[in-house]
Amino acid sequence: MSWNDSLMDQGPILLRIPGDAALMLSYPILWWRLYSVGFSAVSIQTQLLHALVFIFRYVFYPGDFMAISILNALAKFWLILWSISTVVILFRHRQRSLNEAPLRPRSIFLSLTFLTTAGWGALLLVPVLIAFVPVDDKRLQAGMQDMAWYLLSEIPWSISQVLGIIAMIPQLRMLYRSSGTIIREDEDGKPMVFISPPEGKFSPDLKIRQVDDQMWYYIVSVATFRTFYIIYWFASDGEDAFAPKYLNLMRVGAVAQVVIIHGFIFAILLREKRARRWLKQQQALQQDMPHDSKTKGLVLEKTPASS
Repeated sequence: MSWNDSLMDQGPILLRIPGDAALMLSYPILWWRLYSVGFSAVSIQTQLLHALVFIFRYVFYPGDFMAISILNALAKFWLILWSISTVVILFRHRQRSLNEAPLRPRSIFLSLTFLTTAGWGALLLVPVLIAFVPVDDKRLQAGMQDMAWYLLSEIPWSISQVLGIIAMIPQLRMLYRSSGTIIREDEDGKPMVFISPPEGKFSPDLKIRQVDDQMWYYIVSVATFRTFYIIYWFASDGEDAFAPKYLNLMRVGAVAQVVIIHGFIFAILLREKRARRWLKQQQALQQDMPHDSKTKGLVLEKTPASS
């Protein structure tokens, strides 16, 4: 059998390669963004959730870590190392992160996520207790131990799937709230944020805050990973040795993630387009309306008070 034939025999497993490559590249892209642009609009919640996903999926899952190949094991080490390192860097520069991308300790989303994770994590104690319960009947004890190992293999995987679906929501929500806003730098060079469209006087130095290119590259890489995995899971017939155990559940989860990501991308682009349209309208009005030389802004006519 030729090398070509052996690759073709693996079937849809080849569809995972570009998806895994996109996910592995997402972290170097994110670090490039952190050191070139800064910590603004980078969600610590999302990075923490991604780290929990990889820990529950690859560390707590008591399977063969090198079940597929050495490259697969290296990819798992890569994701765990980069995800934990990213969280450590964000928390080490916590003050800077709080100034540029506020992390609310009492965030409802983060609190519910940790409560969910803690609840699922508590279930991990159940199979441990079952395995060590003294039972006189050896057959019953063996069955209980088998059930304990089954739960130990299923609970961490289920936790990773649940957290994986919602992991990108804090990041996308932060980008949506920060993009498309009108900003103007004050005397110290710090941006002053206005609600889009802002109320009051128009100034020529107003700018639109948009999502930077590096952040778009990061989002696209994560979306590419999920898109290729959707193709792979729908192409799998369930008989492939590398096919997921719960194929239908993972299909639904992956589709939900892609829908969420693309929905937020559309909303962000629409918000930025709306801000650009408002700014162009104000610039057009500025050419036709009288100006105040002191404020360099439009003189808005006030409605006379009724006597």
